[in-house]
Amino acid sequence: MGLQPDGNKTKPVMLLSNESDPIVKIASGNDHTVALTTSGNIYTWGCAEQGQLGRVKECFASRGGRRGLKYILIPTLVRFRRGLKFKDIFCGSYCTFAIAKENNDVYAWGLNNYGQLGTGDNENAYIPVKVDSLTEINDDPKTSIKIASGQHHSLIVTSQGSVFSCGRAEYGRLGVGEDAKETAKPVQVPSLDGIHIKEVACGEAVSFALSSEGDVFAWGLGSCLQLGTGDEEDGFVPAKVQGKNLQSILHEVLEVSAGGQHTAFLVRDRSNSSTENGD
Repeated sequence: MGLQPDGNKTKPVMLLSNESDPIVKIASGNDHTVALTTSGNIYTWGCAEQGQLGRVKECFASRGGRRGLKYILIPTLVRFRRGLKFKDIFCGSYCTFAIAKENNDVYAWGLNNYGQLGTGDNENAYIPVKVDSLTEINDDPKTSIKIASGQHHSLIVTSQGSVFSCGRAEYGRLGVGEDAKETAKPVQVPSLDGIHIKEVACGEAVSFALSSEGDVFAWGLGSCLQLGTGDEEDGFVPAKVQGKNLQSILHEVLEVSAGGQHTAFLVRDRSNSSTENGD
């Protein structure tokens, strides 16, 4: 497995190298990184203080214990009972989610102070735990849910296009109304019912849902205009983004990515989309 990190780097260095089991996906939180291999193995490295690596006991989480910093900074395999293999990974700011290959079971670990892991409690998870509430809403055995997570909340979209949220409710980031309370189990976002959502995205305290029609809906903290709705007010339910330069009639949104106080949209003209589809 490749070169090892030993301090600041001014040029890219190889962290993982295994030709027989290459990396197929990388996900990253605020200060940790997760890699998924072809065979379904998961490697993690970075900060372990909230349990986000899934392989370091709480008592060793700050500095790696007797093994030192290399134990948390070097990419290392996350070991699961029964030799579980995985087909997808997702990261929040301080947490990690993984979906098992065999049966679509959802596992999570990391910061859970507002219930953002969906486990039904507010205890941080320093080793992977099966999340029954997320496994139960996985509605198609041939596919699997997709998960996005911010600082203290998570979004889930099913293969049928339904959206669920859990975690911290402040600023409207759950999308279920102004009087919402934090929830440690996922609740469906009612105003998106009937709209087929294909992707969800989270910033620190904002949420986005992208429909199969190429429309994007936003809710959560709006203080820096990061919702794209043209309004600084917080959004407590999803609102379609129709800014001056992003009009749903003219533009199809392909991807959404959000940070702490900004958002980027990847779009194309709907006329180009129609041409490519042969219309």
